[in-house]
Amino acid sequence: MSFTRVIGKQPPTDQAIQIECPLLEQPATGWDMLQEKFWVPHPYWFKRGDIREGPAPEGGTFIVQESRVTGYKAGRPIVEVSSIGIALQDGKDYKLEGSASISEDLSLASGDAGFPTIWRKAYPRVTKLWVSLTTPSIYGHVGIAYAPPETFGISNHSWYMTWVDATNWTASGWMGESRVPQQLPGSKACLVTDTWIYDPGNEDRDGVPGHIIYL
Repeated sequence: MSFTRVIGKQPPTDQAIQIECPLLEQPATGWDMLQEKFWVPHPYWFKRGDIREGPAPEGGTFIVQESRVTGYKAGRPIVEVSSIGIALQDGKDYKLEGSASISEDLSLASGDAGFPTIWRKAYPRVTKLWVSLTTPSIYGHVGIAYAPPETFGISNHSWYMTWVDATNWTASGWMGESRVPQQLPGSKACLVTDTWIYDPGNEDRDGVPGHIIYL
């Protein structure tokens, strides 16, 4: 859908006229928001699901979610258009978030070396937010051994298994954990949330096999 950035004196008949500079909101976490204002031929010029480009010079991909009439000029409506998506930053069309590993011990007070240590552990994760104009393949990410674009200081090797002997093995590394495509109303476009999980490998906290219960 064509539009011009020049504020014209004649009412628009076959294009939208942008009457203010676009406003871009880029929170540290979550999706980016694009707000635009136009003088348009009719109130339904922008439809939910329309694709918008982010403002220059960076750009990005945004999907219209709301078009609201705020007034009229020369009999033609002025609309505010709100879109959601991801703005390009340093050439990247995605946003990454990282979480460090956490753990807590519930060591049972006992002199018996056979008593277990209950160890609740959450592995490190990386989350990627990106926009897909079609429904992405679930199997293109989940359960596949590979590292995310940024590992936030953690080793960047993909998950792999090493056999110690015929009945014993160790494994560690990054693997695609989940993919959640949120299809936007009025569009086939999806806001996609991918996560990777880092498996640090089998660990024995007290040096005696079998003394750890993972929850």
